[in-house]
Amino acid sequence: MDPIGFVMENFDAVGRWRDYYRGSANIDPTAVMEDGRVVNGPIELRHFLTDEKEKFAKNFSRKLMSYALGRGINFTDTKVIQDMAQSPLKNDDSERLMLTMVNSYPFKHRRRI
Repeated sequence: MDPIGFVMENFDAVGRWRDYYRGSANIDPTAVMEDGRVVNGPIELRHFLTDEKEKFAKNFSRKLMSYALGRGINFTDTKVIQDMAQSPLKNDDSERLMLTMVNSYPFKHRRRI
């Protein structure tokens, strides 16, 4: 199962906070992450993600690039993703991350539908 999904379970489909499911079953937002750490709720998830900045930046860059290209990521995208992931790590510059992506060869030469 998806540990981050369990941690975010207190939010309903439209983002409202809830403490229990319809009826009376309480929500348990506790999850065990891949490295074995236990995370309980969104605040602990935030601390977990800030402890893993490199992994977060790389995965965020991969997902953003995949969404922007409208396809999966392949080996030719690796250098751009590495460059994108370095931007938020160096100076928390999300603008630089986006500019790196939109100025990249894969983005400029993507197939249009």
